[in-house]
Amino acid sequence: MGTARTFAYNTGSPIAGTEQFGDLAVGVPSAGYPSTGLKWWNGPDEDPGYVVGYAAPSGRMGADGVTGYVGFQRTLAKTEGAFISLANSITGQSFTSGSEAKTWLNSNGYWTSYTGGGTPISGNWFLIEQYSPADNNGDITFPDHNTTSPSLNPNLIGQSGYAIYINGNDSEGNYKVPELNGLVGSSGTLTLTQGSNSVTYSFSDTAFNTLGNQFYWDDVQEGSPLNAITVVSAASGDFNTTTPITITITN
Repeated sequence: MGTARTFAYNTGSPIAGTEQFGDLAVGVPSAGYPSTGLKWWNGPDEDPGYVVGYAAPSGRMGADGVTGYVGFQRTLAKTEGAFISLANSITGQSFTSGSEAKTWLNSNGYWTSYTGGGTPISGNWFLIEQYSPADNNGDITFPDHNTTSPSLNPNLIGQSGYAIYINGNDSEGNYKVPELNGLVGSSGTLTLTQGSNSVTYSFSDTAFNTLGNQFYWDDVQEGSPLNAITVVSAASGDFNTTTPITITITN
């Protein structure tokens, strides 16, 4: 079931139970629809991409022939980069970060479902130079099935034969499966940060699966679908095996 909410064109006072952005009211008013005297519209599904909503004073003809005074645009991918591109296209600005774009949009009468780049999962992981799954607490591995050897290059993940495995416990043995479950069954971004070096992947809802308490994408040994995970922000070089890695997932 998708994620959506309701919107109304409101030039009057803010309505209890809603958020107001310019002339756009967002959410279900606590007093109920009839008491507002406004026409409420269901917004688009927010799961496939980030949505930008706005008031349309000149009116927009809906599929049912009823003129509405709200409009929406949605990104094709649920990534920060896609959101920045959409925001720049709508506004004619030159945003370089999602937070910058969201701040400007909200300050200028737009609403967006974008919530930011996510909060790192507490705990550390370490890249293990082994041609194997991530069997132990805090392990991350990049098995290279093309050469049957371990890889240290995070930018290859998603290409055929270059797998990734993440253990469900951090290096201290703390159980992090609930947080890592954001990788399975929904789309989003995964960022691995090691010191000043980081890589961000966009993943679809079919990309990751679980093996015990491990999370993986592996098209060779586990039949994970190709093109389900892609690099959207490349690392500056190989990761090492001594510096802790933090994990950030955004859905």
